[in-house]
Amino acid sequence: MPQIAKRFLIIAAALVVAFAVILLCINLYLQSEAVQKRILNAAEQALGAPITLKTTYYTPWGGIVLSGVAVPSPDGKKHNLLEISSLRLNVALFPLLQGRVIIKVVTLKDPVLIIRQRKEGTWVALVPPAPSPEIPIPLDKSTEPTSATESPSPRRSVKVEVKRIRIHGANAAIVDQMGRTQLRIENANLEADVFPDFTTSGTILIREVEVGTSLRIRKLGSPFTWDGKTLSMPEITGILAGGAITGDYKLEAGEEPSFTLNANVVDAKLSKLAEDAAADAGKTAGTMKGHIHLTGNPINAASLSGTASVDLIEARLQPVDFIVKLGELFGIDELQLLQLSEATSKFVIADEKVIVENIRLQSENLILEGKGRAKFDGGLDLKSRLLINKKIQKQLGSGLGKNFESSEDSAYKQLPFKVTGTVANPKTDLLDKVIGIDLGEDVGGLLQNILRQIPTSEKPKKKKPSQEPSPTPAN
Repeated sequence: MPQIAKRFLIIAAALVVAFAVILLCINLYLQSEAVQKRILNAAEQALGAPITLKTTYYTPWGGIVLSGVAVPSPDGKKHNLLEISSLRLNVALFPLLQGRVIIKVVTLKDPVLIIRQRKEGTWVALVPPAPSPEIPIPLDKSTEPTSATESPSPRRSVKVEVKRIRIHGANAAIVDQMGRTQLRIENANLEADVFPDFTTSGTILIREVEVGTSLRIRKLGSPFTWDGKTLSMPEITGILAGGAITGDYKLEAGEEPSFTLNANVVDAKLSKLAEDAAADAGKTAGTMKGHIHLTGNPINAASLSGTASVDLIEARLQPVDFIVKLGELFGIDELQLLQLSEATSKFVIADEKVIVENIRLQSENLILEGKGRAKFDGGLDLKSRLLINKKIQKQLGSGLGKNFESSEDSAYKQLPFKVTGTVANPKTDLLDKVIGIDLGEDVGGLLQNILRQIPTSEKPKKKKPSQEPSPTPAN
């Protein structure tokens, strides 16, 4: 081998060894107790909350990596408020020699945020403080006070400049005090630039948001800005059951945070809404449009207030089970499948309740109306009424139509009833009112109870069994 080639290989090997030694030294430095404390302190200053982490290491291609980052719940519970699989800091090395920290990209991988409700109704949440261009860090352990009389060492500030933030695969959930998931966010991704004044501007896209166990919003996203005081999302878009969502959101941070949300939905498919709610869509058809305006403190449910409205267009719906059974028994098609000519509802949100100002569903021959309230915990208390015209009255007959009374519209008779229970498991006394007896919750024996209440003259005649001759006695 030529002499020059040998020298080249020796130099290359020396460089590789030197690089490996430098990399090892950097990692040993990062693992030292004093540096670990500084990293923790800097991260806590940025998040505004104490954190824990498992390991810290450095690679030239990945930068400084903090793995197993967690923010414990501030209420002292065992669960964590925030968990991050890894937090990567791509740091520019040469500015470090000048005492500046320039982080080209901060990457949060697979963070999981769980917001839980306390017994008093407030929420355990994390709102980062306003960003600062300088982060104070403690000096080495040897310079810290060793006695109560010794004054603490002065803190040294390190100038930090962040260029870009990325969040990949984030998941979040809001869990109420009963342990029920009220909101679930799956696979959120964020890309944002950070400017010299620490204003952040970028975009966020969420693959799926599940509200309760019924509404699923897909591809929800918006551009946003955040300056440490105000979060603004002015152009929210998304998809609900094939329909389009538009809206805006604004959050004012501080000791008493507040938010404003406006959202509209058009052309949401009723059959898809039923499918997303794991309900039998059957012959459901039509579309929905709606609007919601909501304001309040995001960590205090009692402060929420607003209005909402929902309208169904060219809707065809299968009514609740007990009405379907009545339709099957008497051969009334309209009770088995509602073809709605009008379907409107208006709501007011206040005092931890949804006040139902009016719900009105009208088909060709009947009307369902209701008003009352639904609590945030799902409890229902609605006063409703069923109005039927002469065609349905005739089909019900005198046996079941006798409990209906006159209404303000001479073409209809009405029957008031109540809806109680919960949103997930509603209960009603409509059957009791229609039939005239207290069925309780015995819906399984509905048809038998109905048949027992029909006057004898209206009961279907049973075929008389033929009499068999008596056996001839044996002689």
